Amino acid sequence: MAEDRLSIDKLDVDNYGTWSVQMKWLLIEKGLWAPVEQEEPEDKDKDQKALARIGRSVQNHHVAMLAKCKTAKEAWTKLEVVYKAKSNAKRLQLKTELLALKKQASEPVTKYVARASGFRDQLAAVGDDVKDEDLVLYVLRGLPAQYNTVVTLLTVSGDKLDLDDVLAKLLTIEQTSAPVEETKAYYSGSWSQGRGGTYARHAHDNNQAARVAATRGREQRICHYCGIKGHLKKDCRKMAQDHTTQPRPTTTPALVSRPGQRGNVERNVHDCTGSGPHRVDPELWSVTPCQQ
Repeated sequence: MAEDRLSIDKLDVDNYGTWSVQMKWLLIEKGLWAPVEQEEPEDKDKDQKALARIGRSVQNHHVAMLAKCKTAKEAWTKLEVVYKAKSNAKRLQLKTELLALKKQASEPVTKYVARASGFRDQLAAVGDDVKDEDLVLYVLRGLPAQYNTVVTLLTVSGDKLDLDDVLAKLLTIEQTSAPVEETKAYYSGSWSQGRGGTYARHAHDNNQAARVAATRGREQRICHYCGIKGHLKKDCRKMAQDHTTQPRPTTTPALVSRPGQRGNVERNVHDCTGSGPHRVDPELWSVTPCQQ
């Protein structure tokens, strides 16, 4: 008797699908299922035993509904009618979830397929059977892009799709692509942590190390202009300052007069390092210096 009481859970408000299947198995095991299918019980003793089994397998809030039932079929049918309406809403919910089935980024393939199988079992419990091939298609449709190749091969092969075979192939893909996906997930997850995230800390540390290395490198440089360490000649401030205060000399032609030849001045050109204009005064027979 203790074994019978522990064999199945009692019918509650949300487990009719599972309860009805298990209750049927229990009645079959005890040889009491036939009265449930008969309009008029052929064996009244078995019928009453089946009725008692059903009544003892429901929660107390169902007792009043079954109290006036005379046969096992009547009790079974009443429960079925009440819960069929509820099953329609449940069926719609499960169908919607199965159609929207998607594999999560960190979800193992085995758990993903088990989740799909769970929807199928729940639908079967409310009277909506899902074919194996249809379930496989639901599973394939919810896979991410890394499985595109195997999905294409399976769908165009024309072979009958078996869930166990498909799972084996998906596991192979999962194992070969795991390192890449884990690396992406690591950096993606770390970056999503924000400023305090692991990725942000690594980036900050790397940048800081680069700055320290660059600073040390600059400290070892020697300027070939001023001879001071820490910079190169092209960045030398002293050189820039010197060039500003002392302009670089330019070559400017100057006219030179040769004395004694007033009417025929011979002008010679010489280089001058001044920056001002050059002028020859024929009257003075001399060269006016460059205006600095």
